[in-house]
Amino acid sequence: MINTPEDLFEFMSDFKYEWMDKEGNFHQDNIPEMYESYSLMSPEEVLKYKKGICVDQAEFERDWFDKKGYEHKVMVIQLKRENEWPGHAFLIYKDNNKYCWFENAWHSQKGIHIYNSYEELISDVKKRFIEQNDITEEEIKRIEIFEQPRYPYHLSYEEMDKYDINNSKVI
Repeated sequence: MINTPEDLFEFMSDFKYEWMDKEGNFHQDNIPEMYESYSLMSPEEVLKYKKGICVDQAEFERDWFDKKGYEHKVMVIQLKRENEWPGHAFLIYKDNNKYCWFENAWHSQKGIHIYNSYEELISDVKKRFIEQNDITEEEIKRIEIFEQPRYPYHLSYEEMDKYDINNSKVI
């Protein structure tokens, strides 16, 4: 039975970092076509295949934290560069007046990281993101951190970028 965030983390320990395309095929490598052909999996699909990239795993985690009644958010950190767009989706939650970063998909940062404040949590994620992606002083100013909306499942990254949250449709 998965009753605590620690139980969930242990359960997810063997999930593979792979993404599903629109035809249902899985891929390990990030390729240029991924922007159009990626398909956001539902929590049920993530559970069935025990696979997913950060966006998929964060949605799976969101579903669990919703059901357990925790205060939580799925966040995105990203940097728009000319030829690449490093980014990461992750879940944060509050437990016993502490702010927790639940991380399964970013392998070098796996774990449940606990902080005294939201600002401390975000600062640490940003620091690790900067280190991981060799971000320059100039680029630091362009890092974006925001709450990820709940998208309909099976959207591509291209469709997510065009999604109108207020009207719940791809424009």
